[in-house]
Amino acid sequence: MLLNIEQISQPYSGEYEEIIFDIESNWNSSDWSWIRFEEDTTIWCGEFRGKYIGATFSVPKGIIVVVTTDYIYVIDIMSKEMIDSERNFECTDITCTPLGDVLLSSGYGLEILKERTISSCEAIVLPVNADSLRFVKYRGNILEMNCDEYCNWSNNITLFLNCETLCVMES
Repeated sequence: MLLNIEQISQPYSGEYEEIIFDIESNWNSSDWSWIRFEEDTTIWCGEFRGKYIGATFSVPKGIIVVVTTDYIYVIDIMSKEMIDSERNFECTDITCTPLGDVLLSSGYGLEILKERTISSCEAIVLPVNADSLRFVKYRGNILEMNCDEYCNWSNNITLFLNCETLCVMES
């Protein structure tokens, strides 16, 4: 079972079992990110195209989701194979709720990954026009988020997402 995910610098050759997750495209950057995955009995490393933005995993869904400046990757936990990917133009933050739901933020909006594919993302309605939306911390099943009001950047707002009902409230 997957226990921990950690961004690392490029490992020494042979230090870990390494898996390269690359997608051929003329538009790829020359940047790479490395993530160490700690399981019950093994440690392995994934190499991903693009600068690291975030990563999380959902045991109930059996997936790892990695976000870089180039792509969003969905990896099967058991097989360590990429099951979906999409060019990343907007995702700026990622988290997994205590219930195992993966949440993505574009800075302006909030989405939940309903299944094991990126196309299953559904928007969660926010009570404000958000800018620079970031995930802060969990208090039980409540996720605290912070943002600025769009076009009124001096108005910093704290939002709370109930992870069970997926309702967002302003503080």
